[in-house]
Amino acid sequence: MSRYQSRRDKLRRSLSKTGAHAILVTNEHNVKYLTGFTGDSSYLLLSKDTELVLSDKRYTTQLAEECADLNVEVRGPESKMPEHIAAAVKSAGFASVAIEAATMTVGEHADLVGKVGAELVPSKGLVEKLRMIKDKEEVVQIRAAVECAQR
Repeated sequence: MSRYQSRRDKLRRSLSKTGAHAILVTNEHNVKYLTGFTGDSSYLLLSKDTELVLSDKRYTTQLAEECADLNVEVRGPESKMPEHIAAAVKSAGFASVAIEAATMTVGEHADLVGKVGAELVPSKGLVEKLRMIKDKEEVVQIRAAVECAQR
């Protein structure tokens, strides 16, 4: 199991605290932490049974390389992200979706409310709490950075 899969599994366990069926991860740092994807403008829709990266055509090759173990839906220029998200949520049949309340703007929320067909449940800090506890690889990287800085 990859470190990213392990992180997503931990988030799934935290998701139950929100009462939502899925979570839409919109913070690009959190998306990277959970998937390894280093691009931007991409979201992760995660539930008990779903792992879906939502992105656009600019990142098709990069997503194939960095997120080979994930389902990816790439939108074309004719589609906007709110419609792309709404289609994914409706297709999955989620009645409620947790959102990262500290990241999502009021405008993004307003764009989704009328389209998504599910209750949007504010959540705060679910991924950030996971990010606080460093895994072995992160500890090694931090130590290497400290050694480099000391030299």
